[in-house]
Amino acid sequence: MSTSDAVARIATGLVVPGDLDRMPLHGEGLRVHASRALEEAGVTIAEWPDVHESGLPVVLHDAACPLVPSGFIRSAVSQCPEDGLLVAVRPVTDTIKRLDGEVVGETVDREQLFIVTAPVVLSPQVATALEQLTEWGLPALVRELRERLPVVFLEAPSIGRRVEDASAVLALEAFEELDPV
Repeated sequence: MSTSDAVARIATGLVVPGDLDRMPLHGEGLRVHASRALEEAGVTIAEWPDVHESGLPVVLHDAACPLVPSGFIRSAVSQCPEDGLLVAVRPVTDTIKRLDGEVVGETVDREQLFIVTAPVVLSPQVATALEQLTEWGLPALVRELRERLPVVFLEAPSIGRRVEDASAVLALEAFEELDPV
């Protein structure tokens, strides 16, 4: 019996497609890492038509967040509101300025900003109501759904950060070695 066979199934889910899916991290593609985390968390991986009709919460994972711990995914599923969604986020650490035309203006309060990471968990009711995911990028999906649904934001661990290019993957590898999960 494999490790994932011994885990109680808590949700269905999928890894959303992205440009970085095959980028290597520790010799495996980012998508492999994300899929493994879902399996270890007790999430049954399937395609959208099967996922959204399962009657279970639906976990959307992004390969660009390859090292989200399986325990964090389980916690996110357990905290998802019955009639809404849960969104994992990371705090913004950069200084953000407003632009007025071409003039740099005031600094935006970082406390009001966040970066969407993985996972995004849809309650069974929300998942069933969605015929299809019109926008695969998690940030765009969250922007679309948060206007009409209850949303719980949950701060993701730093190891679950989003990577945007090869240099960010190298930094994540180094970070993991210094601060293992």
